[in-house]
Amino acid sequence: MLILEKSKISPVRFVYNIEADKAAVQAAVDTNYSNALLEGTVNRVKTIKRTMFNKAG
Repeated sequence: MLILEKSKISPVRFVYNIEADKAAVQAAVDTNYSNALLEGTVNRVKTIKRTMFNKAG
């Protein structure tokens, strides 16, 4: 399923937002860098904190 089909915003607004973030979109396409490792670490820390404080969410 395309991103646009999942989105609740209009196609015109979607294109406008992509144009506004053109530099960021271009950088994401051009580079092999990802923040997945950082995101995974943050998720792990949050899980540990949740366990420590005995909270479900």
